[in-house]
Amino acid sequence: MKKLIFAISIAAALLACNKNIYESTPAPAENDGHLKLDISIDGEDPDTRSVVTDWSNADCIYLFFDEAATYPPQYLKIKYDKFGSVTGTAKSWYVDQWYGEGLEATLAGKTSGKLGAFYCVNDKMGGSIDVSYSKMSSSNNTYVYRITPQDRNGGTFYAYWMFCSGINYTVSNGTLSANLSMKAQGKWCQYCIYKDASGASFINTETERYKLTVRAVSGAQRTDSPLNMPRYFNPATGTMSYDYVSSQTYLSGYICGGLCFSDLGTTFAATSSGQGTVLFYLTDTKGTSSTSDDIIYQHSITLVGAMPRAVRLPDLNALKSNGTREWVVVDSIY
Repeated sequence: MKKLIFAISIAAALLACNKNIYESTPAPAENDGHLKLDISIDGEDPDTRSVVTDWSNADCIYLFFDEAATYPPQYLKIKYDKFGSVTGTAKSWYVDQWYGEGLEATLAGKTSGKLGAFYCVNDKMGGSIDVSYSKMSSSNNTYVYRITPQDRNGGTFYAYWMFCSGINYTVSNGTLSANLSMKAQGKWCQYCIYKDASGASFINTETERYKLTVRAVSGAQRTDSPLNMPRYFNPATGTMSYDYVSSQTYLSGYICGGLCFSDLGTTFAATSSGQGTVLFYLTDTKGTSSTSDDIIYQHSITLVGAMPRAVRLPDLNALKSNGTREWVVVDSIY
């Protein structure tokens, strides 16, 4: 196969439900009796994740505190105010929602403790996380929280996530303070496409319409499952377990400059021959549950060494130098 040249760019950002909501306190004013936040986040070495150290406006992080798991679950959702339009202070975090009755009052009565924090890129698509009270297994009676990222329609969202645990927090003069060290579970790769088949930019409301599948074909191998997904979080011990997901699973899309997808792509590598072929399948579901009108586009790359941390794939309407399309329509996923 003629080697295809594709553009590689470090991603501008991967960072750019339990329904028992008892209280919502956006950007509390001074002296209103609610806890205020002083949250900072450590950056990571770019070698450990394909993201920059800044966060995108309205990014959401979920905080779980060092109490035993309860029913209904208790946790806090916070949002990032990059421009200061909500809090009056740029690059600050504020309370979006308290989940579970009494958590804010409990924390206000403490001086310190430990917490865990969870982030998934699904919040860019109007998604949320479902937090359920659950036993770890039939043989383990420890109750924990089952965490499932979801898209705006309630479907499971398969993409990049970050977590930290054992983080010290303090409460003083009505302010909860903590420094979060958010880290990805594994080395993720981001794939982005910027234009659809008509040449138009992808828009946020279309993200559930598209799904990406990545396959190693010849001369390339994958040493791991494409995704690890969060499973159980034990707030009392600060431990998070996760599941590796079958290679048959599709990747969920999100808007981050273009239409982007993410997986543990760095586990792709060319075999000893030095080169390998990797196929990308983009399925356009037309936004319907029926598969009869699906369009499946296929694009291939020649991989030399390991998969880069961020890959810009051709636009869906892009042409090669010989006038043929970069993405070809196929009947099925190989």
